[in-house]
Amino acid sequence: MNATTIRKKLGILTLIFVMTALFTMQQSTYSINAEGTQGKEAQSHSNRADVSFRKHSEDKTLLATTNTHSTKGQTLKHEDIVQLTDQFMKKLVQKTDDQNKVLKFKSKNELIKSFQSITTTSLAKKYIDYYYKEYNDDLFIVPTETPPWFIQDEDYEKTVTENGQVHVKQSNKTELYGAYTVEFTFEQMDGKWKIIEIKHS
Repeated sequence: MNATTIRKKLGILTLIFVMTALFTMQQSTYSINAEGTQGKEAQSHSNRADVSFRKHSEDKTLLATTNTHSTKGQTLKHEDIVQLTDQFMKKLVQKTDDQNKVLKFKSKNELIKSFQSITTTSLAKKYIDYYYKEYNDDLFIVPTETPPWFIQDEDYEKTVTENGQVHVKQSNKTELYGAYTVEFTFEQMDGKWKIIEIKHS
């Protein structure tokens, strides 16, 4: 075998060695990149799952809050407003004898307690102190006009606040009172709607 033939064979072997080495390096590089990509994709998927979980959790919390608010403060209906304002006025105007003595109650405190299912003690006391007086262990109504009041067949504005209170504002005009505005604030207490504030103007 001459020198030329040996050099050709060595050149071919060298070329085969180099090509094998390059092919092995490319496979290794591809494997690393693929593994890295797979890792990123897995991480990305994990992140998406985490975001999705937080989103569902937030939605669930929001739904629970909404349901809680809805349960805690059932919508104040027109019938509720009419019933509460009507009951308030009926309790305020007690039946009396010809001397204006109240027939059913003997004291202001007794009458105030009868308002507990529809309003607060402080609001009831405000009206009872104005329209009634006690004398010789009896309760008397002060002869005067009743306050301008809610008229169920007239329009009104209803606003719900963030804390669940409901404001009702109504402007009317009658022969007795002329033009007037009455405002009621309702709040649910112990599962029942109550009048907690009344304004006249």
